[in-house]
Amino acid sequence: MVGRTCTVATLLAGALALGPAAYAGTAAGWQASSGDGRVTVPPGRSTVKVCDGKADGRVYKAVWMNDNKLDARGPFEVRAPQGGCKTDSSVLGDVWVFKICWGHLDANRHVVWEKCGAPVWAKPKPDHMK
Repeated sequence: MVGRTCTVATLLAGALALGPAAYAGTAAGWQASSGDGRVTVPPGRSTVKVCDGKADGRVYKAVWMNDNKLDARGPFEVRAPQGGCKTDSSVLGDVWVFKICWGHLDANRHVVWEKCGAPVWAKPKPDHMK
């Protein structure tokens, strides 16, 4: 169990620790965007929704973690369908941190991920991670 906890901590640090982090909570919740892609988390932090505004070969996903330290399954990913939206949630906790990632479809329609944005903290970043 200790090895699994360390692996999850490493995944969280590696998957979400890109550049400066933001804690930008508003009455409307939190969001991150890039091009035609957008990730939103409502004020209650119960879901994460990722949308692709165009069916143009660009792809978007949200990478996120919940706030349940006992849930060692994350980070989670949810991908937007071309020109549409997809929502994800966890019954074991609320959205803690997320980021938007983007890429494109190659000639064989396989996803090639290019980059991810900075993490957005929907709950204040813990002191041990500052």
